[in-house]
Amino acid sequence: MYIYIVKDLNIPFKVKRIKLYIFIYLVTCTASMLYAQNSTNFKHLSPTLDNNFVDISETLQDALGAIWMVNSSGILHYDGYDYTLVKNKTIFPEIAPNDRIKNLVKDEDKNIWILSSFGLLSKHDFKEGSYENMNENLLENKLITVINSTPNSVWLASKTGTIFRYKNKTIDSITTIAHRGFALENIFDIEVIDDKILYVSTDDGKIFSYNLENNRLSELVGSFSNFPGALILTSDHLNRLWIGTETFGLFVYNLSTDQFVQETLFKGDKFNVDKELFLTFFKDSDGNIWAGTDGGGLYKINPINGNIEVFIKQDANEFSLSSNTILNISEDSARNIWVSTNYGKLNVLPHTNENINYHSGLANNKPVRVLSIFKSSLNTLWVGTDGFGLTKIDVDEDGSTKESHFFKKNDLTKGFYIQSITEDSNGNIWLGTYKNGLWYYSPKNNSFKKLKILNSKN
Repeated sequence: MYIYIVKDLNIPFKVKRIKLYIFIYLVTCTASMLYAQNSTNFKHLSPTLDNNFVDISETLQDALGAIWMVNSSGILHYDGYDYTLVKNKTIFPEIAPNDRIKNLVKDEDKNIWILSSFGLLSKHDFKEGSYENMNENLLENKLITVINSTPNSVWLASKTGTIFRYKNKTIDSITTIAHRGFALENIFDIEVIDDKILYVSTDDGKIFSYNLENNRLSELVGSFSNFPGALILTSDHLNRLWIGTETFGLFVYNLSTDQFVQETLFKGDKFNVDKELFLTFFKDSDGNIWAGTDGGGLYKINPINGNIEVFIKQDANEFSLSSNTILNISEDSARNIWVSTNYGKLNVLPHTNENINYHSGLANNKPVRVLSIFKSSLNTLWVGTDGFGLTKIDVDEDGSTKESHFFKKNDLTKGFYIQSITEDSNGNIWLGTYKNGLWYYSPKNNSFKKLKILNSKN
């Protein structure tokens, strides 16, 4: 049993689909029944094929609800019941033995585009269920390094610096990004703002913007410029460009004012946001920016108020991240967040109702089994655990809480099993325990006392 604090719930139930895939359904139900919003509440999934564990580097949900999982052998299709492997050779008949799938994106027609590490590009046709060689058919055998999608277009960068746009079932060459007279051959990422401004980053610390309306090319200069290391890009709904670096952490550039604003944007605890090595970005359906790091865990940033939440691996917590190195982040139709880590295990953070908050049962956020719970006349919440003692939660008028822990487990003694809690007419709290007798707490004296319980023979 875990504790959930529910505030003013008004949840309409709407059936969107007759057939639901079991895993996504269970994750969503689990969010409201077992876990809830907290950095410790990931659901773990270890994909297998022929009884062997498969390392997953990226995920994407298709239009039918199945999860596509990228691995070294190809793509696993997971429908909530079974895993089915589509081999690399099926997708890329001419793929080299040491090549593998690098990225997946979905276009407005529900087709999925698949890019390999060596630049091969294939498109899975949603209606036909077939794979089309895009290098040969539409790109004149040009190899692609980067792929990204916007609501009505797919954007591609070639190994020779050419930018392509797929729209209305045709591919057009937009421009060739050049620097000092030479075409860029090391484009690392692409971000497009309102289909008007194209931003490209390189693996050696450069960012260029290309205006699609006046064909003007310019460089965005920052403290990261020309420093060795790849730059990753994304944007928010407030017309800002987010830049992840390998050495200098995270930058936020306001495109309206042409200023870096990360110093004033981030509020509260900034953790190591200015020092992390960032590997991947994702913007969820609520507009939050998720940023995966190399060893620093998973960052969730509210772009409106700048609040930062960090999810990390906690050895004592089975519901935490499986690793602190994040390779990919995605979202399914139920708004659950899927996180791929460097050891292949998938971590799914269920989307939950914001009116349901979570408490682990202990002040140190270690999840424990809760045996009893009671709210006193003084608005104090008492939580009895299974062998980890008693937690007292005092709630102030402003909603803040103060916690105390009693009868807890330590190196010399076992923690109490608090099986029942109640209150008498004088406001004293009574505790029934397993093998530790009957206790009561006096708020007036702020003290606990054990009562002797005698039978008829004294």
